[in-house]
Amino acid sequence: MSCAEVLLPDRTRRDANSSTQQPAPKTCLLPGLDRLVVLGTGWGGARLLHDIKPQLYDLTVISTRNHMVFTPLLASTTVGTLDPRSVAVHITDIQKALFWPQNSLYIAEVSQ
Repeated sequence: MSCAEVLLPDRTRRDANSSTQQPAPKTCLLPGLDRLVVLGTGWGGARLLHDIKPQLYDLTVISTRNHMVFTPLLASTTVGTLDPRSVAVHITDIQKALFWPQNSLYIAEVSQ
């Protein structure tokens, strides 16, 4: 199995215009599979990850959050009707294949 190195912005600097790059942990790719990159864990990203067959793709998820928030129920949590833990679902609970070594979840922002 071959591994590819992924470059992520240096998180130690606060400068948004920084071009400093640092190597991230190596991501092992399975031969013959296409890489699917999902940006965000909102409604669209969570639904895609829920419905996708992980055997067909190497998955990469990039999001500022590691969970999906069921926003219509947020108002119920403020008045005490619902526990706040019941409206947020961890993305790895939606797609268990993110635990596989060829798949990745990055907590990061994407910019142009």
